[in-house]
Amino acid sequence: MTHHSLESERRKRALDEIASIIPFRSIQWVESIDSTNTHLSQEIKDGRIHPPAILIATTQTRGAGRGGNNWFSPVGCLMFSLAISLDDANSSLLPLRFGFAVAKAIEPLVRFRPQIKWPNDVYIAGRKVCGILMEAISSSVLLTKQGIDLNSQSVAIIGAGVNCLVDFESMPMLSDRATSLHKVAKITSEDGLHPEDILVRIVHAWKQCEDQRALEGEWWLQEWQELSLLHHQWVTVQSGQKMFEGLCVGVDTDGSLLLADSKGRVERILAGSIVDYRSV
Repeated sequence: MTHHSLESERRKRALDEIASIIPFRSIQWVESIDSTNTHLSQEIKDGRIHPPAILIATTQTRGAGRGGNNWFSPVGCLMFSLAISLDDANSSLLPLRFGFAVAKAIEPLVRFRPQIKWPNDVYIAGRKVCGILMEAISSSVLLTKQGIDLNSQSVAIIGAGVNCLVDFESMPMLSDRATSLHKVAKITSEDGLHPEDILVRIVHAWKQCEDQRALEGEWWLQEWQELSLLHHQWVTVQSGQKMFEGLCVGVDTDGSLLLADSKGRVERILAGSIVDYRSV
C-alpha cells in the first residue's frame, strides 16, 4: 500500500470513529486553509453549519495564536477547530477543561506527565506540545446573521494545534521551546502518533471528561491543579493593559489564576497571557 493510500485510510478511519463518539453536525477535513478557527467561525456566523462541528486541516497558512501571534503550522502537526454551544455559566472554565482533556488524551503515550500552562496550553518536559485558542461568537452576531431567536446560545470555537510528528531539529529557533509527541513517546515507532490517531484520542477524552462533568460537576479541577506548569512559580501575567506578578498558588473555581504578591495578598486573574514564569 502506498503512503498516500495509508494516509487516506487513516483519515477515513479517524473520521468514522470521531463521528461515532460525538454526533457532530458537520465534520470536515481539508488539505489547506488559512485558519481553521477563522473559517469555522465564519461558517457558523453565516449559518452554513451549526454546532457541534469540527474542522481539521492538513496545512494552515494563516493560523493565529493568543494575543494575535502567528500560529506555527508545520508538517506533522494536528490542526483542528471545534465548535460547541457555549454555556455562559461556565465559559471561563472551558479553556481549562479542553487543555485538561488534551493532557489526559496524550498522557498514556509519553514518558513524562503532561503539564498545563494556564489557561490551556499543554507542555511535556518544559516544552510546548499543544497550543489552544478559544474564541466566542456572541449571540448578537448569530442573531444578526441568522435571524434566530433570543434564546439561542453563544458558540465557542476551540482551535488546537498538536505537534505529533514534527521535526524541530531543522528549526533550532523553536527546538528549545517546543517538542513533538514522537520525541517524548514511550515507543520508538510512529504507530499511534499520526495526527489522525491523536485526533481520535482527544475527541474521545473530551467526550469522557464532559460526560463525567455532567454527573459529578467540576471533578477535574483538583487534578488540573496537579498538572499545572505554573504551580509555585513566580509568574508575570498581562491582563488587558495591566501587568501582574506573584507566586502562583493555584486556580479558583471559576478558572481564575491565583497570584500571591510579596506581601501575601492574592490577586485573581480571570483572563490574560503569561509573559514569564520562573522558579523561586
